[in-house]
Amino acid sequence: MQTKVSFINSKNLTPVTNLEELKRLIKLSKEKNEALSSLDLRGIDIINLDFNNCTLTDVLFNSFEADETNYKVIKNCSFKGANLTRVSFAHCNLVQCNFDKLEETKIEANKLDNQPKEVAQEDCETRLEEVDFFMCNFEFCRFRRTTINVADFRYSQFNDCSLGECKVTLGDFYMAAFRGTTNLTNSYFQKCSITNAIFEHDCIRIKGIDKLVQECYKEYNEIIIGHKNWHKQNPCADFSYMNEAEDKQKSRKSKAFIRHEASVVYANLSGFYGGKGLFRDSNIAYEKAKRNEAWSKVFTLADEFHKLFSNIKYLPKRALQSIFKRVDGKPASASNISERTWERVSLLQIIKCIVGLISFCLSWILGFGYKLRNVILCYIALVLSYTVVFHHNKGELVEKYQTDFSGLDEFGFSLNNSMSPHSIFTEAVGIFASSLETTFGILLIGFIGFVVANRIRNNF
Repeated sequence: MQTKVSFINSKNLTPVTNLEELKRLIKLSKEKNEALSSLDLRGIDIINLDFNNCTLTDVLFNSFEADETNYKVIKNCSFKGANLTRVSFAHCNLVQCNFDKLEETKIEANKLDNQPKEVAQEDCETRLEEVDFFMCNFEFCRFRRTTINVADFRYSQFNDCSLGECKVTLGDFYMAAFRGTTNLTNSYFQKCSITNAIFEHDCIRIKGIDKLVQECYKEYNEIIIGHKNWHKQNPCADFSYMNEAEDKQKSRKSKAFIRHEASVVYANLSGFYGGKGLFRDSNIAYEKAKRNEAWSKVFTLADEFHKLFSNIKYLPKRALQSIFKRVDGKPASASNISERTWERVSLLQIIKCIVGLISFCLSWILGFGYKLRNVILCYIALVLSYTVVFHHNKGELVEKYQTDFSGLDEFGFSLNNSMSPHSIFTEAVGIFASSLETTFGILLIGFIGFVVANRIRNNF
């Protein structure tokens, strides 16, 4: 089977036979300000090369071959200020390679020259678009302030690398490992996948995650899975998906699956942040996990009800077929007629989803256990609602005590009763209703104390 190279138009690539030839092409590209394009560099070692400010288009440094035991080594190469479009580094061991934004440091430059000077070199962004880093090892590499759009980092390992302030859009980091002193300080991941990624020490902060791609079905469907030139092999050179529903084009099941996947990712991040003492990040990640879990249940419900309504719609036709149609000379049974239009509906699944959504609503109302405002508003709503109940039931009390109660008095009675039983209030609204306010009031006050204590203790 012919090897498929992701992103690259690999039909008309020109093989480069030796390192000196490549150096000549790089020099010529810089002099004429032209792109290095349609090159196959698999046959040469890439060591100590300067690609700064170059434009690379359809360049194949390496491709993934399952029977190849050794990684191709690319060492001490600089791509600062370069534009890489449709480039493949698959199955490479990149050592001391630099993809930083091109910007000179004045202090260090002055130290070298021993004379103060103005930096003449202009800053230049490094841009990577449709780049394949599948199954790569990065050692002491840098991506500081790099802009990356659509990239495959699946099964890659980052060892002691710097990804500070890099911006990645639609990057797939499935089963990637960030090890050692690798840092992601102020990095920004927009619509990326970090499913099953491992963060050994540092981790991208929650403010640096705009959304997971699993929360954006259009991009997930059209790019992460559906990109025509992105061939998503696994390490066994086979093709497989965790999300089988997407492969079978069952959108509702697929949406339910990826939302559940997103909830698991955020739940893991919440635990990671909590272990690092980043409690604010942990709280936000927990909220995102619960929201995605709820969306997963919504899409699961939609799928189950769709199957139910489809079955009901098909019932008359199914009944007629079972009467008149014959298979092998015998009346057709219910089991062998158009099975594709008759899908099993899980009542248990529907009940579980409804119960889960009710639980989510309660969690949302109470601010996911960390939003103080939500709990205070719930308490105020409880007191005000019972104030209204008291107002409509105070007639007999007015006659009994020969006095009318002002609105402030009514609110005060309700407030008192929310913390402990109040006799006048109980006479008006009844023992059972009064007890409910007291019970819920005490629970909410206790919950407010819990939230306040956590905000004081976990305030980072």
